Amino acid sequence: MGAVQIVGDGAKEGRTERIIKTRAKALSRHHTVVRGSANTYVSATHMQPLRDGSGTVRVVVVSNSRLVAEALAQSIPADADIEVLGVGSDGNDAVILSRVHQPQVLVVDVDAPGPPLNLVIATVAQYSPSTRVVVLSDLQPDSEAPAGAWSLVSKSETLTGLWAKVAAVPHSRRRQNTQQRGSASSHAPGSSLLSRREIEVLELLSEGKQNKEIARILSVSTATAKRHVANIYVKLSVNSRVDALRRGVALGLVQLG
Repeated sequence: MGAVQIVGDGAKEGRTERIIKTRAKALSRHHTVVRGSANTYVSATHMQPLRDGSGTVRVVVVSNSRLVAEALAQSIPADADIEVLGVGSDGNDAVILSRVHQPQVLVVDVDAPGPPLNLVIATVAQYSPSTRVVVLSDLQPDSEAPAGAWSLVSKSETLTGLWAKVAAVPHSRRRQNTQQRGSASSHAPGSSLLSRREIEVLELLSEGKQNKEIARILSVSTATAKRHVANIYVKLSVNSRVDALRRGVALGLVQLG
């Protein structure tokens, strides 16, 4: 299968969606979903949540072979609240599984075959903007993550350490140079469209934060956070978070990655 092309509209887009879902189903047909908190394994095609709690971290794992990806998925500690939604063996699988399952975290090996890693990360960001990409690499633990990735985990890390870091990803904030970020936003082409607070809210949206989380981080009420999001929609002429992020990226107001 060549590089995934998720483009088009109308009937063409419908065919593309069917192809994607068929491929995702094939990837999951023999896959076992690992729920670390209960240490149980269930068929992905009959997946039922163990609980309604939002604490479970939803993950997709992609390595350079299905064997390795399955082994990684089954190495999750019994006390880890992690659910593996799917596993894959190349960059195309990473894109397809992320688009279909919308995981919180995509764990992908830098050596996964298929499209270049930067293209995979960019495509995942476009179609699953709340997914945070964790890259497994041979680089040193303190190395900088690839462009667009949330973080990098060295292959010298222990399995316990890997999953501890993955579990922490949805609850962490990206470490950025705030001076550079503010400077970039203030000189962006669309910086006059949004207020400083609205740009901050847009940045939190790019991190996958929901209204309650945004309210808590900014020390405002949930109603105020909702109003900021609604104002962003109006000012950017969009009607969804995904479209707001795409528009924000196009205007240079925010970076996905």
